[in-house]
Amino acid sequence: MIVIDTNIFDQHGYNFAAQVIQKFVAVTQVKSLTILLPDAIEREVRRHIKDKSAAAQSALKKARHDAPFLQKWKNWPAPEKVKTAKDDIAAAYIADWEEFLKNFKVKRLGYDGINMNQVMDWHDQQQPPFGPGQKEKEFPDAFALASTLAYAKAESTRIAVVSKDNDFAKFCVPHPELPFFSDLSALTEAFVDEMKTHVKAIKAVLAAHPEQFLAQIREAFPDLTFYPEEDIEGDVEDVEVLSVELDKMRVISIEDEYCTIAFAADVKFSAYVSYDDPDTMVIDSSEDFRMALYQRAGTVTETAGVSGTITLEFDDDWKTILSASDLELESQTITIETRPPIRYGNDDAEEPSQEDFEPPQPPHPEQP
Repeated sequence: MIVIDTNIFDQHGYNFAAQVIQKFVAVTQVKSLTILLPDAIEREVRRHIKDKSAAAQSALKKARHDAPFLQKWKNWPAPEKVKTAKDDIAAAYIADWEEFLKNFKVKRLGYDGINMNQVMDWHDQQQPPFGPGQKEKEFPDAFALASTLAYAKAESTRIAVVSKDNDFAKFCVPHPELPFFSDLSALTEAFVDEMKTHVKAIKAVLAAHPEQFLAQIREAFPDLTFYPEEDIEGDVEDVEVLSVELDKMRVISIEDEYCTIAFAADVKFSAYVSYDDPDTMVIDSSEDFRMALYQRAGTVTETAGVSGTITLEFDDDWKTILSASDLELESQTITIETRPPIRYGNDDAEEPSQEDFEPPQPPHPEQP
């Protein structure tokens, strides 16, 4: 039996067609496992889908306001479509969620088995999933874990708990009936390892010879979409990968001489970034006037975390990687946080010291 926390679906953007989710579905169908669905988690999944759909609708409205020419694009949705976008998008994702659940036996858990005195003790003693700050309000997580634990004890069974939340991990430590997995690929690899004998050999070869693997990431990374955090309309050019460091690798599928690897990696890269300097922006809201006196422009260096899947072909002995293909990166956008220096005209002058710099004054409307 398995419990999957909401943050796992958030991590994959509710894209149930993603390789990581599809390989998980395939291996669990072979094992005919049951998903436990605490009511608190199911409510949260549906709420997150609705919140993200509302955010998507807002993005459409903002795009049309910021770029009125979009309405001339033949593929731009008509105004009545934008008005119903929130509900239409949510309905599509809810349908995907319900279709995903059809792949499993589903056991829904209510609140009947929860010991409320125990939950309040966890809260009073700041025990996981509670903690300082916002964690003090984690009652939905507490209800989900309490109902899962109660079911495991009542049925004398083990339930795999999958979550990115470290407090979920801490909660599971004293409860051997709740083995913890930090992501979906970790659980999938555990299932594959039970059925196949090549997992350790594959990971050993990858650790010793990751060159083809890394080359695929190097090639694909510059093709992602990049934008400056301070100005999403700014320009990012000349992206160059400086290094790729693998963070983790999971074997999530083995078929014949092919295997699928789920991975996380840190990519160090440089890029030329340019955009209007917000610190020298002159704004006159009455005239809808905005103008930056200077630009920020220059080459910056950053490190971005990426995750995805890749297919590797091995020789018959599982000792040599013959090819690497079908790389799929989950995130298609990279935000650049580093600010390039201010540029004054064409002289590429460096940013002045604060004592030499006076912010511009907004224009004053003429008096009649």
